[in-house]
Amino acid sequence: MNAPVIRAFRKRVSEDAARIREESAVVRLVADPMSGEPPGRYHGLLSGVEHFERGPEGALRVSGLPLPFSLDFPDDYCSCTDGSLQLRVARVHASIAHPNLGPGGSVCLGPRFSPGTRLRPLLEHLHRICSGRVFASDSPWDPHAAEFFRRHPDRVRALRAEPLWQRPVAARVRVAAARREEGAR
Repeated sequence: MNAPVIRAFRKRVSEDAARIREESAVVRLVADPMSGEPPGRYHGLLSGVEHFERGPEGALRVSGLPLPFSLDFPDDYCSCTDGSLQLRVARVHASIAHPNLGPGGSVCLGPRFSPGTRLRPLLEHLHRICSGRVFASDSPWDPHAAEFFRRHPDRVRALRAEPLWQRPVAARVRVAAARREEGAR
């Protein structure tokens, strides 16, 4: 990989991560200090996202516990030409039952994921996967979860997830309107 390209990409991810901290109450993202400068690995936590977990007897049940995850931006992140990249980028560190989750919490990001995907759309996709809005049923990593998702679409659709992004535009409108009202007095 061209070192200046991945370095520039990781610098952009670092800048995006700083903005995301301000724009989302659902995702927390922290750079791994051991992953270099600019960072190539991030640790995160998704809150307010219902998902399925396996109970002790194997049945799936809804959980609202926060989901720890990590994102890796390897040296070939912007140039990988085989399909392996989509399996190496995201990992969920919780016991979640989902067709796209494989061994060790690896997340299959699917065929629409491409090398060089920016941080924001990557987080949006991970959020949709964890909340059951997106899942692979053709070639799942977890066939039992895929069967459950196919047989119980109503239960999957009933999973609740807080919106990933706050709406700063609406906040600015309310502040501007309040200032006009104060000025009119």
